[in-house]
Amino acid sequence: MTNRPHPSRVRLLEAALRLIRTKGYAATTVDDVCEAAGVTKGSFFHHFKGKEDLAIAATAHWNEATGGVFAGAPYRGLPDPRERVLGYIDYRAALLTGELPDFTCLLGTMVQETFETHPAIREACRHGIELHAGTVAADLAEAKAKYAP
Repeated sequence: MTNRPHPSRVRLLEAALRLIRTKGYAATTVDDVCEAAGVTKGSFFHHFKGKEDLAIAATAHWNEATGGVFAGAPYRGLPDPRERVLGYIDYRAALLTGELPDFTCLLGTMVQETFETHPAIREACRHGIELHAGTVAADLAEAKAKYAP
């Protein structure tokens, strides 16, 4: 048996990613997400307790997707840590294409808006940011150990 999420749940998560990155968390409604995902509110509430629950799940969905993107990026295979750091910067720069919502970070967008008002979202975003920063920090530490005077 597989643990694949139900297709309607994935559509809701993907719709939430697009809408929150475009409109922000507060301006994104459950109705907006349902319409964009092509599902009913009943389907929404089958998968999520409410909008905050969706946002937390969308954060985990984002972390999994972006974690895979960065783990498979060409710079990750470079043997030299300094080259990996420089490759990371180049890779990030290359991602900056299209409209602003196409390349903004869900976590950064959402945590700025919800920092004081939604501690569970803040913590979910913190976790994802720290996971990503940890991979960059490891390469920086290795490069510093090898090249710093």
